[in-house]
Amino acid sequence: MRPDQPLGERLVVEPFLDEDDLFKVSPASIDVHLGNRFVFLRRGRSVLQDPLQLSHYPSASDDPEAQGTEVFLPFGTPVFLHPGQLVLGHTLEWIRLPSTLTAHVDGRSIWGRRGLIVVTASAVQPGSAGTITLELANAGEVAVVISPGAAVAQLVFDEVTGTDLRGRRPPFGVGNKPSFGRYKKSRLERALLDQSVPNDRK
Repeated sequence: MRPDQPLGERLVVEPFLDEDDLFKVSPASIDVHLGNRFVFLRRGRSVLQDPLQLSHYPSASDDPEAQGTEVFLPFGTPVFLHPGQLVLGHTLEWIRLPSTLTAHVDGRSIWGRRGLIVVTASAVQPGSAGTITLELANAGEVAVVISPGAAVAQLVFDEVTGTDLRGRRPPFGVGNKPSFGRYKKSRLERALLDQSVPNDRK
């Protein structure tokens, strides 16, 4: 971003760990590193996860056993991600996007070729601020070892044009740890999903 832009309209990445990294930044992306907090999902009494919290299913999102266990791990601590396992992590970097940029998270190929899938529901909206929750899944055949501090993903940027978002409330608040998030139904979803099932179909 241009240095003459207001602070609120600049891309902010903290910390930028190594001055040498300034010369490694690609024109459209930066590497992001794993933070120290992880959420390990546990198998409990609940048999499903239901983000919509439909009334005819148990509300797994309110069950601590279904949510998992949050742990803090020092840098360099090995985390063994087994085949089929999903762990929530977050970026070490605190990131604020201006209203003129959007971004998405891509896993780095050095990890992807070993089975590690890194996603964050993909899109990071303009105006967002905080660390980014990462879904870390092992799609391979053997365990993959990851560690806090490892550069497992990259943040790829796209410019937003044609819409002035300045002065609007950011769509997401500040976060500093992995989060499941809360599902917020749109007006259309409420109309389509929050209907009682007719008696003849029960």
